[in-house]
Amino acid sequence: MYYYFNCKHCGKACKQQKYPNVYCSMTCKKEASQAKAITTCPTCTKEFEYYKSWPRKYCSKLCAGRSYSKDRTDKIAIGCAQCAKPLQRVASRVSAHQQFCSRACRAQYQGAHSKGKPNIKNRKPRPQLHKRVLQTCKKCGKVTEVKESHAAKGAGRYCSRDCARVSRTGSNNHFWRGGNEKHKDYGPNWQSQRNHARSRDRYTCLRCGISESVVGHQLSVHHIRPFRLFGIDRYKEANTISNLACYCPTCHNIIEHATTREYGSPREQPIHTQDDNGTRSG
Repeated sequence: MYYYFNCKHCGKACKQQKYPNVYCSMTCKKEASQAKAITTCPTCTKEFEYYKSWPRKYCSKLCAGRSYSKDRTDKIAIGCAQCAKPLQRVASRVSAHQQFCSRACRAQYQGAHSKGKPNIKNRKPRPQLHKRVLQTCKKCGKVTEVKESHAAKGAGRYCSRDCARVSRTGSNNHFWRGGNEKHKDYGPNWQSQRNHARSRDRYTCLRCGISESVVGHQLSVHHIRPFRLFGIDRYKEANTISNLACYCPTCHNIIEHATTREYGSPREQPIHTQDDNGTRSG
């Protein structure tokens, strides 16, 4: 089935098997979209140019709004609340914001008549909607106030994160498996043995090969067999150079978890092995 129509741009008679368009070709469509015309705005009597494909009566939205408001027949006469200037406003749109002739008059009116009235930003606080209970910190004994619903779920046991952190270290931690509660107290020879291990491993991680200069701080020295298996009385045996290995923080975390599970047999062994005298081999 063929459809017959005339091109909107050139007026040529055309027929198409599909539903007809308004143009005979893309060339006519492009020329029609770029074609312009000049007309006069009925509100401000200003001439402006527009595209024929987008016909316009007014030069701007402001003129269109003024014309719409000017043609309304349901306007009423009111006076400016500040300067008493006569105004014309649509009856259904008369409100506190449309009773002034300008923003300056509205600001002056509000400054003179709004004194002494409560500001919405400075109103009294809302009534307490949630019941609160007093909780005593288990670490320092400080009394704090928390919501009753939160206290029922275990909140408020500590007054701050510092108290909670201190109360969960050492033997108070559920991961505690015994050992020395003083952090990094590995005996009097620990610092010298630690520096010896770092120098032996050339200040690089034995797992990934990253150096201290790239990390930005000293590498962690790890006990291959955990220090807790020896105790503080056997610190010399625990801190032998063959039982120490250097790792970066990321690798140390992985090796530490493996050591904790295996009790001294990490899943990933160091790249090099050492004897008790610190000689590298392998």
